[in-house]
Amino acid sequence: MSQTSNAAQSQQLMKQALLELRELRSKVATMEAAQQEPIAVVGMGCRFPGGVTNPEQFWQLLQTGVDAITEVPSDRWDIDAYYDPDPQTPGKMASRYGGFIDAPYEFDPYFFGLSPREATTLDPPTTTAAGSDLGSPRSRWASAGSTR
Repeated sequence: MSQTSNAAQSQQLMKQALLELRELRSKVATMEAAQQEPIAVVGMGCRFPGGVTNPEQFWQLLQTGVDAITEVPSDRWDIDAYYDPDPQTPGKMASRYGGFIDAPYEFDPYFFGLSPREATTLDPPTTTAAGSDLGSPRSRWASAGSTR
């Protein structure tokens, strides 16, 4: 290969590298700007043990130091079938107590544009709390594609 050919090839490679470097810098700048975007909290929902169904009740629970741990509710599972006080017993749990939210199965998948099948894969505490404190009628923000 001639020296002129090598120089032309090197120059072309440098141009490509410069273009790619500029592209990458642009992408990094875009990503950094996105990290600085403000976040708007439109509503907040929560469900915690102790009958907590909104942020105000949660704050009250924290302030008063309420112990929201209870015995396993009978509508969850038969505790006697799974409990053994000996923690070494295989296939058994060594506690009859835990933190349980009320009515974990009261989730309306259609409200969020989900099929009932999709909803079965979601975490009940998360799904039941979603959007419970938006402060506006659910018809204003419910999915337009709702089938219900």
